[in-house]
Amino acid sequence: MLKFLLVDDNPNDRFLISRLIHKEWPEAEIREVGGSADFHRAMEDFPYTAVVTDYHLRWSDGLEVLARVRERDPHVPVIMVTGTGTEEVAVRALKNGLSDYLLKRHMKRLPAAISECLEKAFLRKQVEEAHRRLLASERRYRMVVESASDWIFTLDLEGRYTSVNKRALEPLGLEPGDLIGKRVDEIHGGEEGSGYLDRVRHVIESGKAFSFEHEFHWGDRVYWHLDTLYPLLDEEGRVEAVGGTCTDITEQKNLERAIRESEERYRILAERSPVGVIITQEARFIYVNNTLARLLGRSPEELQGRSFLPFIREDYREFVRTAHLDRLAGREAPAVYPLPLADPGEERWLEVHSSLISHEGRPAALGIVVDITERIRADRRKRLFEAVIEQASEGIIIADGDGVIQYVNPAFLSATGYDAGELERRPLADLSSGVHEPAYYEEMWKTVKAGKVWTGDVTLPTKAGGRRDFEMTLSPVRDEEGRVMSVVAICRDVTQERALEAQLRQAQKMEALGTLAGGIAHDFNNILGAIVGYTELARMEIPKESKAHQHLERVLASGRRARDLVQQILTFSRQKEMEKRPVHLRYLIKEAVRMLRASIPSTIEIREYAPSEVPPVLGDPTQLHQVVMNLCTNAYHAMREAGGELELRLERVCVEGDGLLHLAELREGEYVVLTVRDTGCGIPHEILDRIFEPYFTTKEVGEGTGLGLAVVHGIVRGLNGAVRVESRVGEGTTFRIYLPALLEGATDGPATEQKMDLPRGTERVLVVDDEPALVEMARQILTRLGYQVTGFSDPREALARFQDAPHAFDLVITDMTMPKITGRKLAHAVRHLRRDLPVILTSGYSNSIGDEEARQAGFSAFLKKPYGALALAETVRRVLDDAMASRMP
Repeated sequence: MLKFLLVDDNPNDRFLISRLIHKEWPEAEIREVGGSADFHRAMEDFPYTAVVTDYHLRWSDGLEVLARVRERDPHVPVIMVTGTGTEEVAVRALKNGLSDYLLKRHMKRLPAAISECLEKAFLRKQVEEAHRRLLASERRYRMVVESASDWIFTLDLEGRYTSVNKRALEPLGLEPGDLIGKRVDEIHGGEEGSGYLDRVRHVIESGKAFSFEHEFHWGDRVYWHLDTLYPLLDEEGRVEAVGGTCTDITEQKNLERAIRESEERYRILAERSPVGVIITQEARFIYVNNTLARLLGRSPEELQGRSFLPFIREDYREFVRTAHLDRLAGREAPAVYPLPLADPGEERWLEVHSSLISHEGRPAALGIVVDITERIRADRRKRLFEAVIEQASEGIIIADGDGVIQYVNPAFLSATGYDAGELERRPLADLSSGVHEPAYYEEMWKTVKAGKVWTGDVTLPTKAGGRRDFEMTLSPVRDEEGRVMSVVAICRDVTQERALEAQLRQAQKMEALGTLAGGIAHDFNNILGAIVGYTELARMEIPKESKAHQHLERVLASGRRARDLVQQILTFSRQKEMEKRPVHLRYLIKEAVRMLRASIPSTIEIREYAPSEVPPVLGDPTQLHQVVMNLCTNAYHAMREAGGELELRLERVCVEGDGLLHLAELREGEYVVLTVRDTGCGIPHEILDRIFEPYFTTKEVGEGTGLGLAVVHGIVRGLNGAVRVESRVGEGTTFRIYLPALLEGATDGPATEQKMDLPRGTERVLVVDDEPALVEMARQILTRLGYQVTGFSDPREALARFQDAPHAFDLVITDMTMPKITGRKLAHAVRHLRRDLPVILTSGYSNSIGDEEARQAGFSAFLKKPYGALALAETVRRVLDDAMASRMP
């Protein structure tokens, strides 16, 4: 809204002027001032659109008002009206900034004068604002130019510098004055300057801008500049000067050169790289270096632009294609992956390291390709090696060069019961069982540290507190310098094998001793035969009431005990066959306990557990009774000083699975177990493995023969059983006898012999034995029984006599083992002359003949030495009766 200040001390004039203004600008606001005070207050209410003042004022004049208004606003229009003004006043007012001067008689022109003044004020204000902006723009331009790092300059038509910004010259140590007035060829110099001046002239002549790169030599440095020259035109469009900008591109040029050099280096590296380098787009080769081309059996030129998919094994193609396209699309894709080639001749594997790059403005995949065929094969070998170690039946331990365990395979853990964590990072020395001396381990480790292989047997502890035997091979593993960096131990569990070997050695030892014992038994039987026979003959001659008869009875009893000893020897040596039949062991235990209670002191308590449901076993009742008595006798001897407890227990068990590991000589099945336990002094560990040796004893002289346990072992082994013993010194001993269970039939115990009168006869008997005493004994016994006896101690003489008169004898009794002619040969010779003649074979020892074998060999009967009068009389009578019966029609 327009706001006017009207200054006039004449109210009428003020009214007239106000009417004129309102008529032209009805909405205008007019502030009328008639006195000095009002004027001063009005000056406080600026701004006004225009000021109208009278020249002649009672309290002042128009020039004063003009001065006061100009002080407040030099641009607001001031129009002076007067009734009696002079030209001098008008000129003076206009010089002081009056906008217009108007006489009151021309008052009607006031609105037009005001409008014209307002328009001039508006235009003047616009010009001043434009000028101010121009000055500001020039200042900004100058600041930009002066602060620009690029050269901004002007040249005249002769190529001389007329202006140049200061800051661009600072790096060169120049001031604008160093260039202004000089021609460009003076600054650039030489051919470079001449060329620059030619480009300036080209711009002047063509009137077109021109950009170019050039070297700029200044001092000892070389710069690269990018210059743009453009024409500056006057009002008529003619070139009046040349403007220019110069940008320092030295760093960019250096970078480009470095990039080119780097690209060249990388090109050389890629071409000579031992790994493959490829660039691919849309599943096609864009670039392939020589290394990968050789792997694919092609040249780089052959591969350029071809699809890489046919070179990949068919089952991997879709995976690789998808991974490649995902990579190009910026999606998640594997950065590293294995890649088998489609090579029918040889399996080859590559490993691709892929990354996204830009190639010619399009996404591409850069691949670093490594031949990992050997790595794949090595990894397979490693996995195979690990599987072999993990699944090996032998235990394997790997330790470092200091003997600290790094790995233990499952086989060793299974054998010893340990967990891997319990052995790893522990020294090998912790596996010492205490069986071997420290020097044994020292020699073992010394051998390995010297780089040699050590092989030997070791006994190692188990987690459960037991021990196992291993056949161990320790092999050193050397590093590149030949130092032992680790040790591999191969441990074959030979616990069961060693146990079987020990049993075999024991069996071989017992067999050897048995052979010796059997030979001795043969001689004993010959001697005992004479002793027993002649004692019986003597006893027949002496009255029963006489002391001599009693003495002979004691001699016969001693002879029988000696005979039993010989039977034990033969049983031990297994030269005497067992007469097997079903036997209930509970009856034997009861009989044994009954005998023991009558003979052992009351300080030894006997306990028996023999349930009736335990099945029988197959064996010789007499020998089984001997087994029980021998074990109980040993138990009694172990407790006779301090007393104790003797326990006999019978039970039925099934031996199978793991039980066979400890009873290797048994077959799987049902067994009857006889346990004899005492609380005596126990057996020392160092002799425990010798207790079954024949003649081995720890008893005083006269207390034992050393055959008791050997006989037990022989009898049980003959019944396909097993003996196990456990003993702790000071705590006692437990024997367990395993015998195969029989599920039907049994006898109550050993059969007893029935006594009868000696049978008699009158037949003719030929007796042949290389022991004259036995010949004489048989002759006297048979003669007393009515027989006609002819005896020879030399089988050759006997055969000659028989050949002279073959029908002079009804029976031949011959020894088996004789010098010159054996019993078999003698029997064959007499049978050759008389096929119906019965022949009885006798023997004190033979490992190849018994009752059945004798009959199969053609003998009528077999008589075991030492025999008494009863056995001889019964056998002779039975054989003669059978021969007579066979001849009857």
